Amino acid sequence: MSLIVAVLSLSQGAPRLPLQIWEKRIAPGLVYRAEIDPNVPRMIHVLRWMPGGPVRAVAELGGGTIYEPGATKGRETPSGMAERKGAIATLNGDFFPYAGDPLGFMMRDGELLSVPFVRKSNPYVVRSAMGWNDRGAFWPVEPIRWSGTVESAGRTSVAIDGWACEAGENAVHVNPPFTGQAWSKPTECLHIIVSQTDGKWTPNGTVSGKVKEIKTDIQQLPIEPREFVVTVTGTKRAAWASTKVGDTIRVKSTFSGFGNVDLTQAIGGGPTVVRGGKSIVERVAEDEGFGGAFRTTPHPRTAIGRRANGEVWFMVVDGRQTMSTGFSLDDMANWFLNNGCVDAINLDGGGSSELFVNGVIANRPSDGTERPNANGVMFLGPKPANAENYKILGTEMVRLGSPANLKVRVDGGDPVPNSEVIWSCQGAGWIDQGGRLTVLKEGKINLSASVRGKVISQAISIVP
Repeated sequence: MSLIVAVLSLSQGAPRLPLQIWEKRIAPGLVYRAEIDPNVPRMIHVLRWMPGGPVRAVAELGGGTIYEPGATKGRETPSGMAERKGAIATLNGDFFPYAGDPLGFMMRDGELLSVPFVRKSNPYVVRSAMGWNDRGAFWPVEPIRWSGTVESAGRTSVAIDGWACEAGENAVHVNPPFTGQAWSKPTECLHIIVSQTDGKWTPNGTVSGKVKEIKTDIQQLPIEPREFVVTVTGTKRAAWASTKVGDTIRVKSTFSGFGNVDLTQAIGGGPTVVRGGKSIVERVAEDEGFGGAFRTTPHPRTAIGRRANGEVWFMVVDGRQTMSTGFSLDDMANWFLNNGCVDAINLDGGGSSELFVNGVIANRPSDGTERPNANGVMFLGPKPANAENYKILGTEMVRLGSPANLKVRVDGGDPVPNSEVIWSCQGAGWIDQGGRLTVLKEGKINLSASVRGKVISQAISIVP
């Protein structure tokens, strides 16, 4: 069902323009919501997901592994992720450096893909994360903590300095198979290649294996399935000099923060903006490294909130554009609270912010194009079977200074209800979810409509 809601509010006695809200059902338990506040202005896109239904929300790595060869070094666009995994929707996730390593905590189907991000300036401060399973979404009930150890051939276990990420100087890193490649920043390094014999890569678990091979001074080493690599650099290499083929290697991981909840998925970000029905931006933003202009300046943002009824809201707000300024962290917290959310976390934003739904980019990425990301959230569920052809009506009326109201019709048949159309527009124009297209400037408009899961596209040139 498509719903347009007019909400009138007052500010200092002056009437404000009504909000426009559309809601469109994607699948049972998954609804796409678009909201326009013309007063700011601001364009907000939301996926409303109710756990327990036929649609699963899954955390996913760009390209499927942490590191991969190629230009993006393990990163992937949301549309690429959706195509690769057959998802009905995707959005970007955690912050990341230049490659495919998410900065914060991440779980996928029970495996620990990335450990919590600890601030170097204060090891007691860990950046925010949230997790979920098929029954609901959860926020930490105590500070998140992780530690790991690795031991070989009866030696005393040593602390793990890094997990599924690039090894720095004087470090011991463990690279499970989903790392894709074992990376070392120093050119002089030791890679202990281990054939896994038992265990799972869970946040609280032990994995064992036998040393298969030892290699040195390779900065990017591919990891084979059912193998993991212990990478050692600098002064810590000496303790591993006697390791030989056939030795037993044991890796232990210990994690706490979510109580007894059986998480299967998790994503990191920061800061948490709402907790227990109250904004906590003032208290936590600076500690997590998100103070100053990052907090106060409106930007494109991606975030996740949980309502009291268990529904989870995955939100993307457009920003840095004339039709949408974005959110400050405080504005975002207030928006979640006004929409009934009791917990909410900020994720990566800026040019990374994107919501991809049923084959189209629902929002307008601020860079003008998709950005490859380290990870994201994808939604897996039933897709409509659709063999019909469609046509967009009204594009002949598109011109600078004159908005056009577009519709979709079955080719040679009846009009399609707007509730079954998700509109997308990039380039020199923008479109709302009622089908109203506005030209912003001269140039090319890339217009798309997802109709019952089938995408039709049209390029429109705007000339003087």
